[in-house]
Amino acid sequence: MHTKEILAKALDEANLPDMAAKARHGYYHDYESSLETPALQLAYDLAKVGTQAALAVGARHLKGEFDATTDEMI
Repeated sequence: MHTKEILAKALDEANLPDMAAKARHGYYHDYESSLETPALQLAYDLAKVGTQAALAVGARHLKGEFDATTDEMI
């Protein structure tokens, strides 16, 4: 499974459908995003939401669980 889908699933499970939709479109993806620093944006957005579920996804993110693989390079 593509890492953006893994992230989107985690965001859906955290009841963050808007962020999940962004993830599915590559907004937070290391190689697909138009952002300079999508990983920092994800961390910021999760911290801004601030729910326990969002912070749990943030902790997983900081551990690298949603990092893109070299196979996903465009």
